[in-house]
Amino acid sequence: MASDDLIGYGAVFVAVLMFGSNFVPVKKVDTGDGMFFQWIMCSAIWCMGLVVNLATGNPRFHPLAMLGGWFWATGNIATVPIIRMIGLGLGLLLWGNSNLIIGWASSRYGLFGLDSHPPDTVWLNYLGVITCVFSTLCYLGIKAETSKVETLEVNPSEEETMFKDPLAASGEPKSHDFIDNMTAVNKRLVGCILAIAAGIFYGVNFNPPQYIMDNQSDDDNGLHYIFAHFTGIYVTSTAYFLMYCMYHRNRPVIRAEIILPGFLSGLMWAVADISWFIANDKLSAAVSFPMITTGPGLIGSLWGMVVFGEVKGRRNFVIFGCAFALTVAGVMMVALSSSD
Repeated sequence: MASDDLIGYGAVFVAVLMFGSNFVPVKKVDTGDGMFFQWIMCSAIWCMGLVVNLATGNPRFHPLAMLGGWFWATGNIATVPIIRMIGLGLGLLLWGNSNLIIGWASSRYGLFGLDSHPPDTVWLNYLGVITCVFSTLCYLGIKAETSKVETLEVNPSEEETMFKDPLAASGEPKSHDFIDNMTAVNKRLVGCILAIAAGIFYGVNFNPPQYIMDNQSDDDNGLHYIFAHFTGIYVTSTAYFLMYCMYHRNRPVIRAEIILPGFLSGLMWAVADISWFIANDKLSAAVSFPMITTGPGLIGSLWGMVVFGEVKGRRNFVIFGCAFALTVAGVMMVALSSSD
């Protein structure tokens, strides 16, 4: 049991580090409207899934596990309009917290046909989850100094630069899509609803493979479900990208310079997600979800502070210190709640 816990917490560390860093390769690269970038990223994810499949002896392919990939890719594709409507900061807060709560509750209470996995110390787990949620509120208050081409931190004035209209980018008259025609109130309302929905999709993306393990198969090795899960991500993202191309009359925004950084970003994300599968196996999602959904905000802020010099000023450092303390406290409480 002690060795399982050690492996589980090691996987949590890798997942947090990779999720907090996987956008660094594309930080200074113009991602256009994000659609081509997400397809390149998902292609890399599928390649990593193939490597895992071969390394684990080509286990049985479970088509139902692809549904989890559809959940994730659908939530991910919604982030483009979400950021255009309400900005990255509020979007991250809403989809991050709904992801945390749904993923944690699915395992804790056995939602959607899953087996229940209550922690050993329930009250400490609850307190840790609440603390993790509050820590994300602190990160929202950190104001970063950003450059013209930015992908990690986006100021409202820069969102149009990052998410350009495809026809305008090609030199043709700008088209006014449904977001352009929405009122400010409707943008905020729809954006918030979409962000919460995206977080729910993220939060249930592990449920299909976990359901198979709990109800349909004796194979409880989470690594054996990764290829099907990642195949679902790739197939879904490809379908959305083709629909996007048709919608824009085969004139998508394609930035050649995004290919290698985007592929590296996808590989890093895949390593993080594989580690999350391992953490779920060894610790249960009731323990892993609060830690893995909260920790990347800390890592991302450290990148911005130490490497990119975006976080400056006493106010930001005070807020970061509070967020750091709450994150560490929440993670420690969740971790301690899983052992007697």
